[in-house]
Amino acid sequence: MQKPTKYLHNIFFLFLAFLLLGFLEDAPGQSQSIRPFSQPLSANVRENLERLISDEDTDGDKKITVEDTRVGQRGRGDKRFWLITASGQRYEVVGTYYLSNLLQELKLAQDTGNEIAGIFPDRVFESPVKRISRLIREVYWDGLTRRIDRRHLEQILRDEKLSAGGVRNLYVPHTDGEAYQYFSRIKADHPELRLQVERLPAKITPEFVRDLGANHGLLSLALQRMPEGRYAGVPFVVPGGRFNEMYG
Repeated sequence: MQKPTKYLHNIFFLFLAFLLLGFLEDAPGQSQSIRPFSQPLSANVRENLERLISDEDTDGDKKITVEDTRVGQRGRGDKRFWLITASGQRYEVVGTYYLSNLLQELKLAQDTGNEIAGIFPDRVFESPVKRISRLIREVYWDGLTRRIDRRHLEQILRDEKLSAGGVRNLYVPHTDGEAYQYFSRIKADHPELRLQVERLPAKITPEFVRDLGANHGLLSLALQRMPEGRYAGVPFVVPGGRFNEMYG
C-alpha cells in the first residue's frame, strides 16, 4: 500500500513546483518566455527591429533562416531574442520560425509609421498554414487580385500593353450588352482615360483576330450589381500580383 501513496506525494510536489514556476515567470519585472495570447505587447518598433536583425540576421540578407549560423560566443545567431516592451518588460522568443514571424510583425508595424506599436504574441506563434492564409486574406489579397470596373480601371489601364494609337482598348463579349453600356458610359464621362470600348462580334473568326493587328486590349470580365445599385467587377487572381489580365 506504500507505492500509490509515494506516487501521490510525487504528483503533489510536482504540482507545487509547476505553481511556483508559474508564479516566478509571471512576477512583475521578471524576464519571461513570450507565450501566445491575443493582447498586444506595446513595444518600440525600430529599437527591437534593429536589435533583432543585428542579433539573428548573421548572414546580412534581412531575413532570419536556418542559414543564419551562430557567430562567436556572444549569442549572435543562437535563435534566442528578448523582445523589450515600452515599459521595460522582457519576453524571450526562441526558434527560427518564431523569430522570422517576429521580424515580419515588426516590419509590418514599422510600415504603419508608428514608433510604438502593439506586437501580438499569438501572431508570432501562429502556425505556418494559418499565418499564410491570414496574411493573404488581410495583407496581400488586394495586391493579388484585380477587378475590371470603374473604380479599378485607372490602375489596370496603366498597363503599357493596352495602349495602341493613343487609346486603350477594352473588349466586351458580344453577349454582355449590360457591360458594354456600362463601360461606354465610363468612356463618355472620363475622356482622360482614353478608353476605347469595342464589342466583340458574335462569332470570333481567324480573319477578325488577324485584322486586330497590334490593337492589344483587355477583355472585360463579369460584373455584379451590388445591393446599392452600383456595378463591381468580380475579382480574379493574377500571378504574383504582377499582371492585370486573367490567365487560364
